[in-house]
Amino acid sequence: MPLINCPNCGKDISEQSYSCMHCGFTIKERPIKDAEEKLVQKSGYSNAKNSGLDYSRIGKISIAIGCIIWLVELIRLFIGMCSYRNEEVYIAILNAVYFVGWTIMGGSLILAGIFAMIYGRLQEK
Repeated sequence: MPLINCPNCGKDISEQSYSCMHCGFTIKERPIKDAEEKLVQKSGYSNAKNSGLDYSRIGKISIAIGCIIWLVELIRLFIGMCSYRNEEVYIAILNAVYFVGWTIMGGSLILAGIFAMIYGRLQEK
């Protein structure tokens, strides 16, 4: 491997170096853009704009399903709470825990829908 002199400090460095290892002077620019383009081509990665997915529609469906889950669980909780007697407190507690789990799932669907809609809008630009 042939050596060249650094234009800044004059020490020997490899002619394939992009910068001097002694002083840090940049000898030549790294071909980063070309390498990135080759990696994208080799990986087969397609841009989200070309994927054909309608993120706005997916987001709306996700929000609708999340809202339906919330409404069903609220109605079920209130109907269930009205029908309990004092000796069935443990059943009420179990149903409340069940309600919290379904509410978290519904809320997660709503948030995922909002993020999908935002992502879809950003991809349109």
